[in-house]
Amino acid sequence: MFGYDWPVDDKGKAIDQGKPLTYEQIQATFLNDCKYKNCTIKRDALSAETSIAYIDANDQKHIVWFEDMQSVKEKQEYLRTRGITNFSFWAYSYF
Repeated sequence: MFGYDWPVDDKGKAIDQGKPLTYEQIQATFLNDCKYKNCTIKRDALSAETSIAYIDANDQKHIVWFEDMQSVKEKQEYLRTRGITNFSFWAYSYF
């Protein structure tokens, strides 16, 4: 599982490339004890992915979006309702 840390403007739009993060990095930096300013964590109702908004030491706003086992499970459950019962994971060149 992995995600991306995007620097964003005041409207939440990306202003540069996102930095890839492993789930372990996300967990250690944000989920266990987020030390950044205005750190808010929420799960998106539509995608089931989690987003984390925060402000870094240089007052740059960021949004981290990531997959975890809960978001994958919800997507698998949706696919089952559509008759799809086999799943695989694939990531290409994100590091």
